[in-house]
Amino acid sequence: MVITLDADSILESDSLTRINESFSDPKVIAAGGMVQVGQVINRRGNNFYGKNWIIKYQLSGYLSSFYVRKVTQAKLNVLGVVSGAFGAFRLSILQQIGGFKDTLGEDMEITFRLHKFIHERKLGEKMIFVPEAVCYTEVPEDFKSLLHQRVRWQKGFLDCINLYKKDFFTKLSKRFSFFLLFESIVLSILGVITIFILPITLYLGNISPFTIVLLITAWSSEFILRLVAVQRAGHFGYTFSSKQWLKIVLFTIWESVTYRMLDTFFFFYGSILYIFGNRHNWHKLQRNGSVIYSELEPVR
Repeated sequence: MVITLDADSILESDSLTRINESFSDPKVIAAGGMVQVGQVINRRGNNFYGKNWIIKYQLSGYLSSFYVRKVTQAKLNVLGVVSGAFGAFRLSILQQIGGFKDTLGEDMEITFRLHKFIHERKLGEKMIFVPEAVCYTEVPEDFKSLLHQRVRWQKGFLDCINLYKKDFFTKLSKRFSFFLLFESIVLSILGVITIFILPITLYLGNISPFTIVLLITAWSSEFILRLVAVQRAGHFGYTFSSKQWLKIVLFTIWESVTYRMLDTFFFFYGSILYIFGNRHNWHKLQRNGSVIYSELEPVR
């Protein structure tokens, strides 16, 4: 087995055991672990919902992305990426497909190549998500660092789409192709359109009942998704106090109409830079060393 970790990834003491156990199933060829926001959450009861809104925005995003989206993707065998922050791969399979390549998004590219491998062999092999195998990562604490990180992610995603554009629905399964393109591109494009169209509609005062219902549906679905993710985190031992839960609910209401717009902005801005800018300008992030393994105390 080959393990991949980011330089700032800190593993729980049982994480390697947990992820290693998943490979007892011979059909498993890769597994991704749970990536937690190290500044605010850990399994030792130090979960802290602080005042840094940039971190809180990322916390809700990480929880929903992993505990809801990745769980769903893994069940359907359409996992979009085995995160490079903490992933595991069967060595014999990596050797068969030629190992990692030097691309903008190595973790996504290797995941796509493994999907091709699975589709071509048709032996029921799979990639899974192991929520019990946990690593903590230091997330950006200011908007500039967050922007650099998310632009880098978007460039890596588009570069992978470009590399495999001829393989969708043919060498990549129809289920994976549809799921990835719909969730990652169609919904993001709709978000961009909404950001540009909604202000114009409000200014002109031409708001139809259908538009109102659509906006309420979009808002409520994201709101529920965020809260379900926090509830699922509690199932795995990452619990918050009643006071922190109230803060989470209030922030989620506010986030849904403010910070959530950042997702669409990062998609749009990163796409523009990938198409017209320097694709290989990665903007190395400045790390503050906020996550300490010996205590895992949250930053206040």
